[in-house]
Amino acid sequence: IDPMASADLIPPEFFAEVGLPAAQGTIKKIKGPTAYGLAGARVVPVIPYLNKSGVVKIDISAMDDLTEAKRLAAPDMVIGGNLNGISMCYWTEQEAEAAVKKAIAGGGPGGRFVLSEHHGELPWRVPMKILTTVAQAVQQWGTFPLNWVDGHVR
Repeated sequence: IDPMASADLIPPEFFAEVGLPAAQGTIKKIKGPTAYGLAGARVVPVIPYLNKSGVVKIDISAMDDLTEAKRLAAPDMVIGGNLNGISMCYWTEQEAEAAVKKAIAGGGPGGRFVLSEHHGELPWRVPMKILTTVAQAVQQWGTFPLNWVDGHVR
């Protein structure tokens, strides 16, 4: 997790110059597939650089557009996200289903998408009924083929 890589904190070019080489060095030492997360900070502006990092998955913030993230990501990159765990504490069941549909509509087409919380952990305060609603919505809307997506507003 590297929130400092976010364009909210540093220019993407500075990440490319300083952060990316550091990340690449660390990733090479890990003996297995790695993912890159920015702890809920915006990631889309640095995706072109993260494509060169050696990771197989990038976690996308709830503040980012998943369609744009998929467009910028390398063809073999897995995209994860982008549910906001803090907001989930206050969602209604209808909001939970809508968030799942929006995420699947943006990230699902073409595969290589893992629906997940964007920060890396769920707060204990997220109600079980919301987690159940998310799971049910994934079952209903996340099964391929995603024929419904073309008519969905992203």
